[in-house]
Amino acid sequence: MSLHISQKNTHTQASTPLTDPPSQIDVYLVNGKSISVTVAVGDRADQVLEAVCDKIDLNSDLTYYFGLFLERVSDNVCEFSILVR
Repeated sequence: MSLHISQKNTHTQASTPLTDPPSQIDVYLVNGKSISVTVAVGDRADQVLEAVCDKIDLNSDLTYYFGLFLERVSDNVCEFSILVR
């Protein structure tokens, strides 16, 4: 699974609760399909992964056999780079 997201940089203190509204992100699966999931700005990668697996009705026991990759797509659609594994 790969995660393609436009993300704004936010800087908050640990004691300050995040009050931003949830964001919709597109997740592209290895079969070429994509799904959209709604996550909070402060969600960790494992929470996003759980939301994706829940959305595709994957048994929760299998969730951590998968991973998310943050990609940056260049102007040329055929080229991309993985930012985070």
